[in-house]
Amino acid sequence: MPPPATRRGRRRTAPGATTAEVWSLSRTASDGAIAGRLAAALERFGYPWAGTSDPHEFTLWVDRSPDLEARVHELLRRRRRALDDGRTGTAEEARDALIELGVVVRDRDGRQEYRLVTD
Repeated sequence: MPPPATRRGRRRTAPGATTAEVWSLSRTASDGAIAGRLAAALERFGYPWAGTSDPHEFTLWVDRSPDLEARVHELLRRRRRALDDGRTGTAEEARDALIELGVVVRDRDGRQEYRLVTD
């Protein structure tokens, strides 16, 4: 099994048996140069490679929109306030709770975007 990933000192693992797909988003021109090697390495360990672009759409979060449950809005508000106040631990806890509810969140241009995880 590959070594666990770390995020601010916290270990996170993603077992291949529960990973539906893996893709790489290039942030610089040099990132794209390693995509082939990354794909080969992931596939060698049994992770399904999906390419170099995110195949799933994110939606800009609008507070109290009818598209999400009240609990999800509450956690997104908590996460936003925590990030604004520099409380990264609280923000990560809210993100983890969102993941448990099947919601993935990311930040773009200072705003939260989300997508619902489907099986």
